[in-house]
Amino acid sequence: MEMILQIWEFLSAMIGPSAPFFVIGYFGAFLILVTLPVLLKKQVDQFSRLPTRRGAVAAGGPDQSTKLRYENGKGEMLDKFSEFLEPQDEEELSAARLRLIQAGYRSASAVQTMNFAKMMMGVGFLAIGVLYVIIQPGEPTMSSMLMSILIPGGVGYMLPSYWSKGVCNSVRKM
Repeated sequence: MEMILQIWEFLSAMIGPSAPFFVIGYFGAFLILVTLPVLLKKQVDQFSRLPTRRGAVAAGGPDQSTKLRYENGKGEMLDKFSEFLEPQDEEELSAARLRLIQAGYRSASAVQTMNFAKMMMGVGFLAIGVLYVIIQPGEPTMSSMLMSILIPGGVGYMLPSYWSKGVCNSVRKM
């Protein structure tokens, strides 16, 4: 312990009273630089070696005109996060897929896109609620502050589900 105090006093004498903050900051930057290569290392996706239906069609199957019209490549960006964006229970996943198919969203990544939209709109509306609380004149009470933040977040989270149900109902009426 004495050695640490001596180092601390030496750094304070050399740099000044803010020396401990510099040391902690440099140590944090060092740790970030050490972990960056591990995080940025591109790992080989083992599933990419498996033949896919899309690859089999392009390789020698039927021509492109017979391809499903609803199949598109928009869900490839969300495939990395599929374990977070899809329900883990198979029944919930099939129910969500059925609901979106009935609403007219037939792509393979419709459930991922829907859950991503729910998450992003929830977070976005939470941010709008926080901005409202910051901009709001006067001193808000805790309950009004919580309601101003959480209600927009809940609305943003539920809006995509409400939208898909409305579309589904309008499709059924046709």
